[in-house]
Amino acid sequence: MNIAVMLAGGTGERLGAGRPKQFVEIGDRPLIIHCLEIYEQSPIIDAIEVVCHKDWIDHVWMLVEKYGISKVRWVCEGGDTCQNSTRNGIFNLEGTIDDSDLLMFVMSSSPFVD
Repeated sequence: MNIAVMLAGGTGERLGAGRPKQFVEIGDRPLIIHCLEIYEQSPIIDAIEVVCHKDWIDHVWMLVEKYGISKVRWVCEGGDTCQNSTRNGIFNLEGTIDDSDLLMFVMSSSPFVD
């Protein structure tokens, strides 16, 4: 199984939008949805895990349901750094996925991938 681990743990303080930048609306949808849709539509991605700030976990699940992102299987709490969020994402999947599964780490604020 190929799993996209989306790192969305930033708080957006530098942006000054009153919310993390991944939840700022671009056009008609939050930035994180633009990013999730890329991996949702990819034939090589089987599942998605979102790693985010603990205060935004319920919001992520609400967005996933609202926008029909069916590949998101896990949402877990991030850490105080990108490195710690990456670690939390890996440990959250421990015992859930197989050793043969591949993890691809992606940023929730970078929608310009193909």
